[in-house]
Amino acid sequence: MQKKQPKKGMSAGNMVAMGAGLAAVGAGAYMLLGPDGKKNQKKAKEMIRKIEKEIETKAKPFIKKEKKQIKKVISKTTKTVKKITAQKKTKR
Repeated sequence: MQKKQPKKGMSAGNMVAMGAGLAAVGAGAYMLLGPDGKKNQKKAKEMIRKIEKEIETKAKPFIKKEKKQIKKVISKTTKTVKKITAQKKTKR
């Protein structure tokens, strides 16, 4: 029995995906660097700032919650370490 030879080249699906990606990059470059580039760059910067603010406001409660959880874990860990070291000292 002969072993199957690995396929050489890209599949049609991969080629289509790559073509779509290149088209998107080209469209983005034209939008930002084309005739109305400066205007579009300003719009893009404004959109990015707006998105960053929205993410920041939505993430704040989660960040506070996580900080509290981290403090709890740290305090439990330090208590456990102190307990273990105290036990080792008494055994000596």
